[in-house]
Amino acid sequence: MSSALSRLYRRVDALQQGRMLRAVLSILLTVAVMTMGLVASSTAATLHTDGELLVEALKTANNIEKNAVTNELLKQGTVTIGSRVYGDAELATQWSAAFADSGRIERTTEVAAMLLTTRIPAWLPGIFIDDPQTSVWTAIAVIVFLNLLVWSGLFLQGLVTMLCAATVSGVALAGGERDWAVALLGVPLSMLAFFLTIRIVLSVLDRRVGMFAVATTVIREAMSQGVAVAFALVAIGVIPLLPLTLDGSAPLRYQVQTFLSTSLGVSYAVTAVMTLLLGCATVAFEIRDRQAWLTMVKPISRGRWLLGKCLGILALDVALLLVATLTTYACLLEVRTRPATDIYDAIAVSEEVLVARIGTFPNYELLPSDRLREMVEKTIATDPAIREDLESNLRREVDVKRELARQYQGDWLKQQRSVAPGGELEFHFSGLGDAKRANVPLALRYKFYSGSSDSHETYPVVFVFDGEVGWTDSKFVAAQTNVLAVPAAAIAADGSLKLRIQNAGFNPKAGAGGEFFAGGSTIMFDADGLELMHQVGGFESNLMRAQLVNLCKLAFLAMLAVCAASILSFPVAALVCFSIFASGSIAPFLALSIAEYNIRTEEWAPNAFEFVIRSISSVVEFMLRPFGQAVSTGSLVQGRLISWGELGRAFALIGVGWSVLVFVIGLAAFRRKELAIYSGQGG
Repeated sequence: MSSALSRLYRRVDALQQGRMLRAVLSILLTVAVMTMGLVASSTAATLHTDGELLVEALKTANNIEKNAVTNELLKQGTVTIGSRVYGDAELATQWSAAFADSGRIERTTEVAAMLLTTRIPAWLPGIFIDDPQTSVWTAIAVIVFLNLLVWSGLFLQGLVTMLCAATVSGVALAGGERDWAVALLGVPLSMLAFFLTIRIVLSVLDRRVGMFAVATTVIREAMSQGVAVAFALVAIGVIPLLPLTLDGSAPLRYQVQTFLSTSLGVSYAVTAVMTLLLGCATVAFEIRDRQAWLTMVKPISRGRWLLGKCLGILALDVALLLVATLTTYACLLEVRTRPATDIYDAIAVSEEVLVARIGTFPNYELLPSDRLREMVEKTIATDPAIREDLESNLRREVDVKRELARQYQGDWLKQQRSVAPGGELEFHFSGLGDAKRANVPLALRYKFYSGSSDSHETYPVVFVFDGEVGWTDSKFVAAQTNVLAVPAAAIAADGSLKLRIQNAGFNPKAGAGGEFFAGGSTIMFDADGLELMHQVGGFESNLMRAQLVNLCKLAFLAMLAVCAASILSFPVAALVCFSIFASGSIAPFLALSIAEYNIRTEEWAPNAFEFVIRSISSVVEFMLRPFGQAVSTGSLVQGRLISWGELGRAFALIGVGWSVLVFVIGLAAFRRKELAIYSGQGG
């Protein structure tokens, strides 16, 4: 039976190599996908139109006048458009919070989106409804993918994979397990996309050049031995399963952020480990087993051989990161369609997470240098303990002045970030001209501490803006990041914004028009505890730049592994590479540890030991600082802009500068190595 299936598979596989059959399959698949795309586009367009009608209907809702739309929304949780009803009774309790004091709904778009969610077909991605053109682009992408399968000779394998995946996914969908259906369909498709990408990479590198030949050999060996496949299964195959691990009861913004952080972190970490292991193994083992001897007698230099090895590993990295990024984005679109806990949660996803924003901090005033110098000198002259240390040479005067200056400057800045009960502080933000011209809403991120900073309690605060915006009172959770929406109208014509923070609350029930009351304890925050953010770009381009930063780091790791293995044995090379990788990754934490490291004693031996440790650690931290600072995932998850300047620095410093330096050092040592008398087996 197995032999018969094998013969049938070989015959069909040989048949699919024919040009005529490929052309027929290409046409049939294109027509089929176009038909399904038209159906999806038509359904999405209908829902999109109804969404616009919902927005218009919600604009007429008024909680004070209690018109028909308002009554239906509050009592039944629905809005009727023609013969179609959107919403359900479970949402009725949420809509009262959507009405402002004026009686109208300010966020009509988000409310309409939540109503539409209840009537989206299970087979239709919600992103198609937001932009019906997305269904057209998706259909084009699927057509390109299927045609690549056909003309690359992988259609039979792809067909079997897709049929099996569709069958299992269909069973899960029929059982009501939509998340499992998406996951079971996504894992095999993502792996199929990886194999297709590898086939394309090999065709691109198929050149009659020694360096490219070495690169293709590295890729073919990694695939045939299953090394690249195993790492790809972990780096890519696990991504569609991650949505299953998310807590569905958590706010949607946290689900989106958790998925992004986990998927991008796992794909980068696994790819980095594969890069180091494969880079060390492919060079060290070929030298040990004397296979490199055969290569070196051919017309290819040692430098080109090392570059070819690095190019092959980097090509694998590109394939892994590309497919992992596309899989992450596809799964993200699915996670994003999950119901939000409330209207503010939906706003946070669209305006705070899946965006590219830049932050602006207040302009703090530094202590004048003359006054600072006077305070430091007065303290030195009047403090007997300091005078005694200086006279006995236990401390240097320059160190004492530096410590005192840092202390006084820090205390001065802390005063500007501390609001007493009933008090008020004014803050100025500048450089917001672009946000003013774009008329985009801003988000005020603040992390305050007050009293015992109990996370189970809320504390009052009042924000006062200049102009027509006026003031707003709020309650914040201490020691946690809170967000306040700020309209662009709060920005002055010169691009500045003035904000006053009052440590007070407002009781609307007291008196005729309400009254303010002082807060119960002092409000304090750190230097980065108050930040004004505004959108400057989209999520997709930000994701692309984040992965390119990771690719620059992987290029350095590939060169490091190849060059280290050319002069060291595999275990030693792997140990060196992983040590550098780990040290570079924790460089920011190492810098903090160095700053806090201090042996408080007057004995010379511990102080000498501290000096040695601090010196070595400082040198290591300084050298690896750029690698540790080039972290893009955290910024992406927080919706912060990863600029082209950051990408350019990572490319120039890590991707090119460090890689070239390691290559020059490695090649210089490798040229001095006598391969003909080296053998890991005692030769």
